[in-house]
Formats: sequence, C-alpha cells, structure tokens
Amino acid sequence: GTTAHMYEAGHKGPVQFANVYTLPSYGRCVVSCGLKDHTIVVWDLMTGEPRALIEIKELEHAKNLRYDISRNGARVVVWCTDSVPFPNLVVVDIMSQNKISVYCHDGLVRQAAFTKEGERVISCGNDGKV
Repeated sequence: GTTAHMYEAGHKGPVQFANVYTLPSYGRCVVSCGLKDHTIVVWDLMTGEPRALIEIKELEHAKNLRYDISRNGARVVVWCTDSVPFPNLVVVDIMSQNKISVYCHDGLVRQAAFTKEGERVISCGNDGKV
C-alpha cells in the first residue's frame, strides 16, 4: 500500500513551492517555500517531520516573494517582487543555512533562476538589467 504523510506545522500560511530531493545531510526530503511566512522548510520524506526551518529575515518586510530551487535541491534563490530599498534577492544554501543577500536591481525583480549546474543565479528586473 501507499503511505500518505501530512507535512504540517512548518509554514504559517500558503506554500508556494514544494518538491522532493535527496540531500547529503537529510536524505530523501521535501523542500517547501512559504508564500507569506518567509520560510523554507526541509521535511523528512518518510515521517513528515520538519528537519530544518530557514527564515528569510533579510526580506521580512517584503510582501511578495518568489523562489527557485537548484536542480539538486541544495540551494534556493528567494527574490522580492516589491520595489524595495533593501536586499531584493537572497541565495540560501540548504545544508549550511548560509545566506547571501544582494540588492541587484533598481525596482522590482521580475524573475530569478539557477543555471543548470546550480552554481549561478540569473535575474532580471524592471530596471532593464539582467
């Protein structure tokens, strides 16, 4: 038979993205990104228990966040689609929970994505820059 797990108690509000990955320290897990709570949660795939909760405090005043996860699930890029004077893009390393914050566009960030290898992020914004 099939076993179903509810992944609860990790996010406060809607979840924008979730996918299954195999990560060195976590094994098979689900990585989910909250739409309004500014969090990334790593869940144990078999038990449904949260293994890590990463708060994106750098963007805590942003109203609209978007996410992209590298193909191997090791990194998440979070960007703000609001026109804000604070860092508008944060790259998160899931394993170490280290973050790199940048102000990369004047005005809002339209899109950001990892390259195929997951080593670089490409972004574009209302300022006409890539």
